[in-house]
Amino acid sequence: MMTKRSKKEARPKSITDPERPETWLYLLKEGDLTFGVLRSNYKGRSNSALEFGMRKLQPAPPNGVDPDAITAERSDVILPRWAEDHFASPISFLRACDDMQVDPGIIAYVTIPTPDADRLHQSWETARAFAKVLADERGLATLVIQHVPGRVSSSNDPHLHLLICPRTASSKLGLSCGGLDRELLHDTGARILAGRWAEFIEAKG
Repeated sequence: MMTKRSKKEARPKSITDPERPETWLYLLKEGDLTFGVLRSNYKGRSNSALEFGMRKLQPAPPNGVDPDAITAERSDVILPRWAEDHFASPISFLRACDDMQVDPGIIAYVTIPTPDADRLHQSWETARAFAKVLADERGLATLVIQHVPGRVSSSNDPHLHLLICPRTASSKLGLSCGGLDRELLHDTGARILAGRWAEFIEAKG
């Protein structure tokens, strides 16, 4: 079966919006997924994994005294075998992505729509299992985030985000001494991840 060509998401071309992190990067639609690479500079805007990721971890402002409180429905970091243990914390993971950056591309970003999921926990476990595939097959660490907009009376469907660190666990010294998955830092990453996702879903039956 031929893979459909990636399509750019329809959105304003001229500027980025500080309140809409999806405008901080170039997005491609490929199969079921939306893909992008967060770069250190995009349309004159300086980006970081920490700032972008916190917007995804906090779709609603925290109500308590902790400014770093996570308000997303669920979040977890899936690590490959040789990754450093402290990267298992979502915020530590995001800081590490910035600290380990060796390419203009900081992270690969994927959105998975789940409008037909029977239960939120089912779609959550599916996304975590796919992140485990990326860890096992490509040596990648991934922050998985679930959003349920209905919690704040939004009509948008539940969906999941994957924030993928391009550094690989190719060294027993950890991600900080590992290689770089350059395929995922270009538009080819959309086809690679969408194709692997389709295979993964088909295998699940």
